Amino acid sequence: MKALVISVGTGTRASRESIKSLAEAIVKSIRHHNPNKVYLVTSREGAETTVPEILQRIGSIENEVIEIEDPDNVQSIYESLKPKIKEIRGKYEALIVDYTSGTKAMTAALAILA
Repeated sequence: MKALVISVGTGTRASRESIKSLAEAIVKSIRHHNPNKVYLVTSREGAETTVPEILQRIGSIENEVIEIEDPDNVQSIYESLKPKIKEIRGKYEALIVDYTSGTKAMTAALAILA
């Protein structure tokens, strides 16, 4: 069994087109890795904009949205995600982390945790 943890941002310009494009790129990563469950790490803004676009495209893939409080504080993100990553590692044989989207702090925290 395989889990994918993927950071979800809003794009450089939070226009409708950029959000759709970003969502499609994230969906391509999800399909490429073919996880049993995907964990979407996002800010409140991403949860309201990009995540719904992703969820409507991934169909029945099991997922969980992990909303972080401060998307620009690497220490805070690291500390909040560390127990969740440990929990995921305990449940799945393989853990894949895709940190290509999201703030620099989000991607740094995920890279360190990976």
